[in-house]
Amino acid sequence: MPHSKLKDHVFDPKRRKFLSPMNAVLGKLANIQDWFRERMPEYLWIGLILDFFDSRRLAILYLTSALKQITAEYPDLINPRMSTILAMPEKDQKRVFDILEQFVPKDVISPLTILYTFSQNPYFASRFATQEYDVQKSSSILERVMKKATAFTSDFSTDIAFFIVYTFAVNGKIHLPKNKGFENVVDDLNSYAEADVLDDEKRKIQGFIRCHVLTSASTYENNQIFLDDFWKKTSSLFECSSMYFKYEKDVSDNDVDLYVSLIKDIYLYYREMYRVIEPLNLKFLVLLGLAVYSYKRFLEIVEHNLYNAISGRTIVRVMIECYLMMKYLIKKSKEKETVWEEYQFHGIGKYKATLKNHQENAASLDKSHINVDYLNLIVNEFKDEEFVDIDTSYFDDIGIRTLAIEVDEKELYSLYYNYDSSFEHGLWGAIRESSMIACQTPAHQYHSIPDVENLQKMKSVWYDAVMVMNKTIGLLIKEFGISDELKNRMKENGL
Repeated sequence: MPHSKLKDHVFDPKRRKFLSPMNAVLGKLANIQDWFRERMPEYLWIGLILDFFDSRRLAILYLTSALKQITAEYPDLINPRMSTILAMPEKDQKRVFDILEQFVPKDVISPLTILYTFSQNPYFASRFATQEYDVQKSSSILERVMKKATAFTSDFSTDIAFFIVYTFAVNGKIHLPKNKGFENVVDDLNSYAEADVLDDEKRKIQGFIRCHVLTSASTYENNQIFLDDFWKKTSSLFECSSMYFKYEKDVSDNDVDLYVSLIKDIYLYYREMYRVIEPLNLKFLVLLGLAVYSYKRFLEIVEHNLYNAISGRTIVRVMIECYLMMKYLIKKSKEKETVWEEYQFHGIGKYKATLKNHQENAASLDKSHINVDYLNLIVNEFKDEEFVDIDTSYFDDIGIRTLAIEVDEKELYSLYYNYDSSFEHGLWGAIRESSMIACQTPAHQYHSIPDVENLQKMKSVWYDAVMVMNKTIGLLIKEFGISDELKNRMKENGL
């Protein structure tokens, strides 16, 4: 099933959220149950039967025949949940399983006896226990079927869901307008069941099955005691099976050295140009200051081997922000010559706030990384702090997204900055990607395992960092030019 696009999302100004199309339409009704965690456990017995038979058509034929008889005698089982069956009196359980065993061998269901034991479900356990009872074999079968039933959009899960819809339909509990594409629900479902190959028409029926199962979830409450017991027991049967990414640095040391040597010479060139030719050019100072800060952060990637680390992503983020600010200041300076000084004192004001808080509230800072004496020197470097204001907003009272749009770099913000900001702020997406390892055990609900051993290594930031650095250098060249010698070296290196 194709997923919706960003442009299809609906902005809710009150909640300041972009709602997915489904949530926008369904509203509060969109509190859909989780197929794998809340529904699959109830129908795992159906999955065992589907898994047992080589022929899909034969498995569905046997099950539909059995369910027709069962629901004819027990209308309450129109929703064939295992928790409902196990809660029935013993004589009724016996009748249900007698009907089922007319079509399905007893040992197909027997793996469930390691979950539904004699102490809690004496009739079920005694009926389906076999002489060849093997906990390891039963566990293996359960794990295999649970894996196949994990994704709700898979053919296997949809076939399980088919039986939920089918029992409702044959008992006259589903009614659809004929002009909606379904002339007869039961006929359509029978056509789906009899198919060896699922063509486009059968795929449409799959969509109907999934939609019905999800939207009908509110028609009955979960048996939470059953679900909790199911997951408690299954999770104890299996060990965690972890899976993690271990990306390596994806650039040769020689290429890194060549690039770093080149950009160092470029920055030395601009430093000397500023120092010797234009030492009082405030625009040059601010732009070069932003660029050199970005350069020093870039060097941290190289010198501390942060290519695949969390810190590498936060470095790319700040490099992008420096580049965006450079472009914004250049644009703004065309209408406001004082923007360079204003930008400086906006940052100094932030430092003043930190300085005063430490002076007035903090205890001893002997071992802190904050050098209060140096902060004091910076804050009072060119103007007495009594004349320095503290601005609590972002510079020029503009958000970083708006700033990016203003300088025609929306894509840089959307594709890179926004993603890297998740790492800077410790948002869950970044935590999940960098600091949690995936467990591949379905009985553990594919939970995440904290990466205490620091095994997970993400994709390298090298090429993205180089891309931003090249853009930054390009701005300097556009504003201040560059020597022919450096221009030729850049050309030789593909810059």
